[in-house]
Amino acid sequence: MKISKILPIIAFSMLAFCNQSFATNTDMVTKPCVYIAKVTENTKQIKTNSIVNRISSYHKQIGLDSKETKKKFKKILKSPARFYQASPVLFYEDIFDNNYSISKDSPYAIICTDPHTGNFGIMPDENGKVVWGPNDFDLSGKGKVEWDLMRLGASIKLASERDDIDQDAVKPAISALIRGYKTEAERISKNGNNRSCTLTDKEVTNFIKKDMDKSEVITEEELLKDKFEKQNGKISYKFNKKTLKLNPKQESKIKKIMFDLGKKKNIGLEPVAFCEKLGSGGSTYGLKRYRVLSYIPKEKKYVEIEIKQILPSVLDKNLIKKAGNLKLANAKTIVKSIKEVGGTPYDRFSESCMLDGISFMIRERYMLEADDTDDFKTSDDLKNFAYSAGIALARTHCRSKAKGLEITNWLNKETKIVDNLYDFSVKYAGITKKYYKELKKVYKGEN
Repeated sequence: MKISKILPIIAFSMLAFCNQSFATNTDMVTKPCVYIAKVTENTKQIKTNSIVNRISSYHKQIGLDSKETKKKFKKILKSPARFYQASPVLFYEDIFDNNYSISKDSPYAIICTDPHTGNFGIMPDENGKVVWGPNDFDLSGKGKVEWDLMRLGASIKLASERDDIDQDAVKPAISALIRGYKTEAERISKNGNNRSCTLTDKEVTNFIKKDMDKSEVITEEELLKDKFEKQNGKISYKFNKKTLKLNPKQESKIKKIMFDLGKKKNIGLEPVAFCEKLGSGGSTYGLKRYRVLSYIPKEKKYVEIEIKQILPSVLDKNLIKKAGNLKLANAKTIVKSIKEVGGTPYDRFSESCMLDGISFMIRERYMLEADDTDDFKTSDDLKNFAYSAGIALARTHCRSKAKGLEITNWLNKETKIVDNLYDFSVKYAGITKKYYKELKKVYKGEN
């Protein structure tokens, strides 16, 4: 059953929930309310039955055949947390269809859009020093700041279950997220913000710092040895099932993109090796991405650059239903957002381009070996991650004193923000697990 056919049922459930469930706990006039659709046994069945059709329709739109769809599900149906991370389009479709919210008056800003626990990590800054923060802005744009908090909140809940963390630790982690977010927003409201959205090793909690201390820069020699080989005296990628050789026509197009990029950045780029990269990504699994090794004569060094196909904005209610129409993607606006929030500070080559009539992002691949920072072993790990993530999100959203003050004032009024975010996180994690369970039934032979 299509989602459009169940909207009246969901709307009625929403109304009943807000009028009944919260009437005894919340002052509906002066206090914020979590607008979550009441999940009856009937709507549970409707939602889970619809998820297979919704996902299948989306995959057809982005050009995945049944074989590729099975490969994708083999990769992402490892846990509800992993499935959630790979499904931002589904998340925003639900947000808009059901009017999910944790606040009546959430401010707007340039937001990350897809901040789950796996999309924060360690990277080099422009000076080569190690920093930590949001590392994926492929869907960024102008939206409600509550959406970033909601997306991350549900991810924290699902990650805690994945890692067998005591569930009594989830609400303190949500509280730490808001505390870090509010603390940094207040600082920015007074001092302004001339920092990127990343944190230094002196600003993060010890849980993250220990992984930052263990990170290692990959040398050019190690990069070349690991990924490349000499063929007929020329450097070439080591081709395999996930790195394919380009045909001459496609290589010529990408070579021109590299020359144009070098000219625009006033950094001479000499592309020397090309490949198409398969199988990577979650939400973008199956979309085209190319990697290019280029030489910079002035600096006498190599740099690896990725040209990546992206999805249309999930922040636009008019586009979310057409998220599979790749011709509606606009990498130019994404790149503008990345620069505005000070994201990916190491990346000198953040740009956009058109290739075969489709919008692509261009980005530099940094050479750093680091552990994941969302491998939670204790309740304190979860809480410490959340606090640092709150600071990073505040730096993303508050790019001026004025925005810092606006968000600080909003948080001061929202006295139930922690309760509301926790409530949403638990409920949406439950919805995600229902989706996951239904999809596992269909694709159980692929895991």
